Amino acid sequence: METSKRSDIIELEDKLIITIPADKNRLIIPFLILWLIWFIAGLNTNIIELFFGKLDPFELGILRIFWITLGVVIGVQLIFFFFWGYFGIERIIMEKETFNLYKTVFKIGVHNKLKYNSITNIRLEQRETSPFASFSFRFWGIGPGKIKLDYGYRTYSFGIAVDKDEANYISELLKNYINQRKIK
Repeated sequence: METSKRSDIIELEDKLIITIPADKNRLIIPFLILWLIWFIAGLNTNIIELFFGKLDPFELGILRIFWITLGVVIGVQLIFFFFWGYFGIERIIMEKETFNLYKTVFKIGVHNKLKYNSITNIRLEQRETSPFASFSFRFWGIGPGKIKLDYGYRTYSFGIAVDKDEANYISELLKNYINQRKIK
């Protein structure tokens, strides 16, 4: 088992497992906690006023329902960002015949199962270092990763939390492993 700066690499006889935890942004997590406390307090107040207050439902009720709905949508997204920041994991499991790519929180998430023969062009993506570059969500811990691979007409990316040197090492390891398993 190799452990680098961010990732754990386990190389078994017939399997390669690379685990990359999500980037824990110390600036965002306290903001999300405070925002969620404010959100829950405001939501409770608005719901109580809407259903038990003395307002006519057609006076301010429609506007209040709009703001409650908007608050719930934004709140759900921020809860997702919070859980991804603390518990998110990108995992690559390379078995004899399949390349499995997981992006999960508590084992719930996206799973892509790829065949080795269709994987081409594993590469490092050169991105700007600014967290706000081209409106990326990297600041929130989501977005395109540093390692990309083409699979047919689709491009998969992963490794958002690793630095450039570690991404280079992982991509070279993946290239070697895939080249060994491709059917000629």
